[in-house]
Amino acid sequence: MGCRNGRSPSIGNAVTLMIRPERVRLGETAKTAKADNQLSGKVASVTYVGQLIELKVETPIGSLTVTQLSSTADFSLEQSLSWNVNDCILLPD
Repeated sequence: MGCRNGRSPSIGNAVTLMIRPERVRLGETAKTAKADNQLSGKVASVTYVGQLIELKVETPIGSLTVTQLSSTADFSLEQSLSWNVNDCILLPD
């Protein structure tokens, strides 16, 4: 998994991964994207926020929030997710 470093964490230390929720690709788009990072997860909740939908997705690395336009949202339980290195930052806890 690749990410920009906010401050360089030491090996073995806990870190927090911050990803711009609107930059996470979900579903078939994530599978076909040439993204730097890919992972799978399960949709835990869906919240409507105007024209956007906010999905909380449980993954092996923790819970991620994904924001999509309501017309493109996929609510399938199992999802593929992807994002690029420039869309996230890694911070030591």
